[in-house]
Amino acid sequence: MKFKWIEKAQAWFMVSLLLGMIGIGITQIILRNFFHSGISWADIAVRHLFFILGFMGALVATKQGAHLAMDLAPRFLSGKLKRVIEIIIQLVSCLVTAILAKATYDYMLSEKSAESFLLEGIPFYWAFAIIPIGFGLISLQFFVQAFHFLKSSPVQEGRK
Repeated sequence: MKFKWIEKAQAWFMVSLLLGMIGIGITQIILRNFFHSGISWADIAVRHLFFILGFMGALVATKQGAHLAMDLAPRFLSGKLKRVIEIIIQLVSCLVTAILAKATYDYMLSEKSAESFLLEGIPFYWAFAIIPIGFGLISLQFFVQAFHFLKSSPVQEGRK
């Protein structure tokens, strides 16, 4: 597959986020326990990095078909009907996540106009941006999967 580098970059990004979270957390523990101080923004940063990591994980799960799914009917069906149901499920999931992306984008814009700050100099809407971006990417992935189900032959169909 020609886009394998995107998957590798995504994996490295997720590992970097996790290592960053661990590093900030360990540093915070050491500073609090041994030096009676800490980093003022550490807890907030770890919380938001965890949020980003969660959406990245959801995107990977969606791509691999390992997400929560409405798949009771496709388990008991076969042939064309199964493909049709799979396509409908992917398109409905695409629509729902697109609606969530739009709603969270609108909320992000309202936070931008409120000019609230997460930390000094960092607007809240910057940290919140992962939610509409995450839902948008997940929606796109559902659309791509629906297209693949549409293109696939009955032999290639089905979830892993």
